[in-house]
Amino acid sequence: MQEFFDTVFTDRFAESLTVGTALIQLFSALFLGLLISLTYIYTSKKSGYLPSFAVTLVILPAISATVIIIICKSILLALGIAGTFSMVRFRTTFSSPKDTACVFFSLTSGIVAGTGYTYYALAFVVIVNLAMIILYLTHYAESKSTMALLRLNTKEDFDYENSLKPIFDEFTVSALLKRITQGAGEGTYTLNYIIKLKKDVSYKELLEKLKDVSQSQEISLTMREYEDKVF
Repeated sequence: MQEFFDTVFTDRFAESLTVGTALIQLFSALFLGLLISLTYIYTSKKSGYLPSFAVTLVILPAISATVIIIICKSILLALGIAGTFSMVRFRTTFSSPKDTACVFFSLTSGIVAGTGYTYYALAFVVIVNLAMIILYLTHYAESKSTMALLRLNTKEDFDYENSLKPIFDEFTVSALLKRITQGAGEGTYTLNYIIKLKKDVSYKELLEKLKDVSQSQEISLTMREYEDKVF
């Protein structure tokens, strides 16, 4: 029994850990984080990215590697660090599931590097980065058409079903009426469509034709909210 406690609570790992080994693990974690960050930046050119998030991806592996190095020294330290991290809450909301996946990707690479499996960590990062680049270049799961939310105010006597159909046939692949609400003015309605635009359509021409037909003074076309969704 005493031998068991000596094995668990003594710092035998610290005896074999040298400054050189710790520095190699730390710098390898930073290098892996840099690879992940560069891949994330490259594959996020269309949707955009936060510079602070890209920097975070570089730093996270070094942090997690350091935690693993310290945890390996003693279970008591591991319990203390676990208690500290349990009091920390993440209040940042990620813009996409890909951002969340990159955070776990970055943390995992640091953990693997921190345990001393440097070559495996490098292979892991390279393979996953290649997969991310291939998925990005092949436009995996991306919609070939641009999704948009069309909102326009019309008079209550406007025959929107027959009047807007020719315009939708010319400019869109599909148009789905999602909601009709009472407008701000008396005797007006607000129509909300989810439309799938054809390739290389002129937004200006579409809005002008909609304005001429509907006699609406307020028309909006929002692409950002729906462009990442496939319908």
